[in-house]
Amino acid sequence: MDAQVYIGQPMSTATTWSALLPSGATQPVQTEDELLHVETRVQKYQDQLALTNVSDVAELDKLIVFELLMYRWGAWLGRGLDYDGQAIDDRMVQQQMKETSTELRLVKKNLGIDRPARDRARGEG
Repeated sequence: MDAQVYIGQPMSTATTWSALLPSGATQPVQTEDELLHVETRVQKYQDQLALTNVSDVAELDKLIVFELLMYRWGAWLGRGLDYDGQAIDDRMVQQQMKETSTELRLVKKNLGIDRPARDRARGEG
């Protein structure tokens, strides 16, 4: 039997969940905690930003997916295991986090939501 995918709330037979991104695309997640994390991030960004440009919304999707990966890898590092209970290569995960962090900064800068842009908007920069 194939695993079913549900948006928002899983059914008892589901092994995978999908979160709805700002563009309307769905992002597979591996746990209910990840689902809640993504849904919370989407809501906060949508409450704070008024993006209407299609490419900006796509960038916001990318930002949220990168944040999901950072959340996942942080959970794995904290346990020393992935979600399946398999040992992880700490150095590889840390390297992935470092590279993704750089990408996150670039996406935030492109969207104008990095710290310097926020400081300028408040008149501090």
